Amino acid sequence: MSLSLVIVVGLAAGATATAGVLLAHRAAQPQIQRPFAWSRAQPVQVLYDPALQPHQVDALRAAVDTFTCLGHDLQLEAAVPDAPLVIEGKPASGRITVTSMTPHTRTSDAGATTLWSVNGSRYNLGGARKDLIRDGAQRALDIDRVRIELDTLYDAAGTVRAATHELGHALGYLDCNREGHTMHPLLEKMGLDTTGLGVGDPVRL
Repeated sequence: MSLSLVIVVGLAAGATATAGVLLAHRAAQPQIQRPFAWSRAQPVQVLYDPALQPHQVDALRAAVDTFTCLGHDLQLEAAVPDAPLVIEGKPASGRITVTSMTPHTRTSDAGATTLWSVNGSRYNLGGARKDLIRDGAQRALDIDRVRIELDTLYDAAGTVRAATHELGHALGYLDCNREGHTMHPLLEKMGLDTTGLGVGDPVRL
Protein backbone atom coordinates (compact mmCIF):
# COMPACT_ATOMS: atom_id res chain seq x y z
CA MET A 1 0.00 0.00 0.00
CA SER A 2 1.40 3.40 -0.97
CA LEU A 3 1.97 6.15 1.57
CA SER A 4 -0.66 8.38 -0.06
CA LEU A 5 -3.26 5.63 0.14
CA VAL A 6 -2.44 5.05 3.82
CA ILE A 7 -2.95 8.75 4.50
CA VAL A 8 -6.30 8.82 2.66
CA VAL A 9 -7.51 5.73 4.53
CA GLY A 10 -6.35 7.24 7.82
CA LEU A 11 -8.14 10.52 7.13
CA ALA A 12 -11.32 8.69 6.21
CA ALA A 13 -11.18 6.64 9.40
CA GLY A 14 -10.58 9.80 11.43
CA ALA A 15 -13.50 11.56 9.80
CA THR A 16 -15.75 8.56 10.52
CA ALA A 17 -14.67 8.52 14.15
CA THR A 18 -15.27 12.29 14.48
CA ALA A 19 -18.72 11.95 12.95
CA GLY A 20 -19.48 9.16 15.38
CA VAL A 21 -18.44 11.30 18.33
CA LEU A 22 -20.59 14.21 17.11
CA LEU A 23 -23.60 11.95 16.64
CA ALA A 24 -23.11 10.48 20.10
CA HIS A 25 -22.82 13.99 21.56
CA ARG A 26 -26.00 15.11 19.84
CA ALA A 27 -27.79 11.98 20.98
CA ALA A 28 -26.70 12.69 24.54
CA GLN A 29 -28.14 16.21 24.49
CA PRO A 30 -31.51 16.50 26.27
CA GLN A 31 -34.48 17.35 24.11
CA ILE A 32 -35.38 20.75 25.52
CA GLN A 33 -38.82 22.10 24.65
CA ARG A 34 -39.59 25.78 25.14
CA PRO A 35 -43.03 26.49 23.68
CA PHE A 36 -43.49 29.64 25.81
CA ALA A 37 -41.43 32.84 26.02
CA TRP A 38 -41.54 36.24 27.68
CA SER A 39 -41.83 38.82 24.92
CA ARG A 40 -42.40 41.91 27.04
CA ALA A 41 -39.69 44.23 28.28
CA GLN A 42 -37.06 42.69 30.51
CA PRO A 43 -36.26 42.05 33.28
CA VAL A 44 -39.01 39.65 34.30
CA GLN A 45 -40.09 40.38 37.86
CA VAL A 46 -40.11 37.41 40.25
CA LEU A 47 -42.30 38.50 43.15
CA TYR A 48 -42.48 36.22 46.19
CA ASP A 49 -44.77 36.10 49.19
CA PRO A 50 -42.90 37.48 52.23
CA ALA A 51 -44.58 34.69 54.22
CA LEU A 52 -42.41 32.10 52.47
CA GLN A 53 -40.19 30.16 54.85
CA PRO A 54 -36.52 31.29 54.95
CA HIS A 55 -35.27 28.13 53.22
CA GLN A 56 -37.81 28.70 50.42
CA VAL A 57 -36.57 32.26 49.89
CA ASP A 58 -32.95 31.03 49.85
CA ALA A 59 -33.91 28.35 47.32
CA LEU A 60 -35.69 30.88 45.12
CA ARG A 61 -32.68 33.20 45.26
CA ALA A 62 -30.40 30.32 44.21
CA ALA A 63 -32.77 29.47 41.34
CA VAL A 64 -32.80 33.08 40.11
CA ASP A 65 -29.00 33.18 40.31
CA THR A 66 -28.80 29.99 38.22
CA PHE A 67 -30.94 31.37 35.41
CA THR A 68 -29.27 34.78 35.59
CA CYS A 69 -25.94 33.04 34.97
CA LEU A 70 -27.58 31.41 31.94
CA GLY A 71 -28.41 34.85 30.51
CA HIS A 72 -32.01 35.30 31.65
CA ASP A 73 -32.90 38.76 32.94
CA LEU A 74 -34.75 38.30 36.23
CA GLN A 75 -35.47 40.63 39.13
CA LEU A 76 -36.28 39.03 42.49
CA GLU A 77 -38.36 41.03 44.96
CA ALA A 78 -40.47 40.43 48.06
CA ALA A 79 -44.08 41.53 47.80
CA VAL A 80 -45.49 44.17 50.09
CA PRO A 81 -46.73 42.41 53.25
CA ASP A 82 -50.48 41.70 53.24
CA ALA A 83 -50.80 42.74 49.60
CA PRO A 84 -52.81 40.19 47.58
CA LEU A 85 -50.48 38.29 45.25
CA VAL A 86 -53.21 36.21 43.63
CA ILE A 87 -56.75 37.33 42.89
CA GLU A 88 -59.31 34.68 41.96
CA GLY A 89 -56.47 32.24 41.35
CA LYS A 90 -54.54 34.51 38.99
CA PRO A 91 -51.41 36.58 39.67
CA ALA A 92 -50.94 40.05 38.24
CA SER A 93 -49.98 40.39 34.60
CA GLY A 94 -46.32 40.68 33.67
CA ARG A 95 -44.71 38.84 36.56
CA ILE A 96 -43.82 35.50 38.09
CA THR A 97 -45.52 35.18 41.48
CA VAL A 98 -44.21 32.67 44.03
CA THR A 99 -46.25 31.41 46.98
CA SER A 100 -46.34 28.37 49.25
CA MET A 101 -48.68 25.51 48.50
CA THR A 102 -51.77 25.40 50.65
CA PRO A 103 -53.50 22.21 51.84
CA HIS A 104 -56.06 22.94 49.12
CA THR A 105 -53.48 23.14 46.31
CA ARG A 106 -50.91 20.61 47.60
CA THR A 107 -50.07 17.75 45.25
CA SER A 108 -47.53 14.95 45.40
CA ASP A 109 -44.98 17.28 43.73
CA ALA A 110 -42.54 19.62 45.46
CA GLY A 111 -43.76 22.48 43.32
CA ALA A 112 -46.29 23.45 40.67
CA THR A 113 -46.34 26.09 37.94
CA THR A 114 -49.33 27.56 36.16
CA LEU A 115 -48.80 29.81 33.15
CA TRP A 116 -51.16 32.14 31.30
CA SER A 117 -50.41 33.19 27.74
CA VAL A 118 -51.29 36.65 26.43
CA ASN A 119 -54.31 35.21 24.62
CA GLY A 120 -55.77 34.17 27.99
CA SER A 121 -55.11 30.43 27.78
CA ARG A 122 -54.08 28.73 31.03
CA TYR A 123 -51.50 25.96 31.11
CA ASN A 124 -50.50 23.63 33.90
CA LEU A 125 -46.92 22.86 32.91
CA GLY A 126 -47.24 19.20 33.85
CA GLY A 127 -49.77 18.68 31.04
CA ALA A 128 -48.57 21.40 28.69
CA ARG A 129 -47.55 19.08 25.83
CA LYS A 130 -51.03 17.69 25.22
CA ASP A 131 -52.60 21.12 25.82
CA LEU A 132 -50.35 22.69 23.19
CA ILE A 133 -51.19 19.95 20.72
CA ARG A 134 -54.87 20.56 21.49
CA ASP A 135 -54.43 24.28 20.82
CA GLY A 136 -52.45 23.67 17.63
CA ALA A 137 -49.51 25.86 18.69
CA GLN A 138 -47.09 26.45 15.82
CA ARG A 139 -44.85 29.01 17.53
CA ALA A 140 -43.73 29.94 21.00
CA LEU A 141 -46.65 31.47 22.89
CA ASP A 142 -46.12 34.80 24.65
CA ILE A 143 -46.25 34.51 28.44
CA ASP A 144 -48.48 36.98 30.26
CA ARG A 145 -48.25 35.80 33.89
CA VAL A 146 -47.05 32.82 35.93
CA ARG A 147 -47.78 31.41 39.37
CA ILE A 148 -45.28 29.13 41.11
CA GLU A 149 -46.27 27.23 44.26
CA LEU A 150 -43.58 25.60 46.41
CA ASP A 151 -44.28 22.93 48.98
CA THR A 152 -43.06 23.54 52.52
CA LEU A 153 -42.46 19.88 53.33
CA TYR A 154 -39.04 19.48 51.68
CA ASP A 155 -35.55 20.16 53.01
CA ALA A 156 -33.28 22.93 51.77
CA ALA A 157 -31.60 20.85 49.03
CA GLY A 158 -34.91 19.50 47.72
CA THR A 159 -36.45 22.96 47.75
CA VAL A 160 -33.54 24.39 45.72
CA ARG A 161 -34.03 21.69 43.08
CA ALA A 162 -37.78 22.24 43.07
CA ALA A 163 -37.50 26.04 42.88
CA THR A 164 -35.00 25.88 40.00
CA HIS A 165 -37.17 23.39 38.14
CA GLU A 166 -40.33 25.47 38.57
CA LEU A 167 -38.56 28.68 37.58
CA GLY A 168 -37.47 26.88 34.41
CA HIS A 169 -41.15 26.19 33.72
CA ALA A 170 -41.95 29.86 34.43
CA LEU A 171 -39.47 30.80 31.71
CA GLY A 172 -41.23 28.53 29.23
CA TYR A 173 -39.30 25.24 29.40
CA LEU A 174 -41.04 21.87 29.62
CA ASP A 175 -39.89 18.71 31.40
CA CYS A 176 -36.84 16.81 30.15
CA ASN A 177 -36.41 13.08 30.78
CA ARG A 178 -32.62 13.20 31.06
CA GLU A 179 -31.67 12.01 34.54
CA GLY A 180 -29.68 14.65 36.42
CA HIS A 181 -31.17 17.52 34.41
CA THR A 182 -32.79 20.46 36.19
CA MET A 183 -35.98 19.93 34.20
CA HIS A 184 -36.40 16.22 34.98
CA PRO A 185 -39.98 15.80 36.26
CA LEU A 186 -39.03 13.70 39.30
CA LEU A 187 -37.42 15.49 42.24
CA GLU A 188 -35.21 12.53 43.13
CA LYS A 189 -33.79 12.52 39.58
CA MET A 190 -33.28 16.28 39.22
CA GLY A 191 -29.69 17.49 39.22
CA LEU A 192 -27.52 20.44 38.32
CA ASP A 193 -27.45 19.85 34.56
CA THR A 194 -28.80 23.01 32.89
CA THR A 195 -27.89 22.07 29.31
CA GLY A 196 -30.18 23.82 26.85
CA LEU A 197 -31.58 26.35 29.33
CA GLY A 198 -29.36 29.28 28.40
CA VAL A 199 -30.48 32.30 26.41
CA GLY A 200 -29.70 31.54 22.77
CA ASP A 201 -29.52 27.75 23.24
CA PRO A 202 -31.39 25.83 20.53
CA VAL A 203 -34.83 24.70 21.66
CA ARG A 204 -37.90 23.23 20.02
CA LEU A 205 -41.64 23.78 20.43
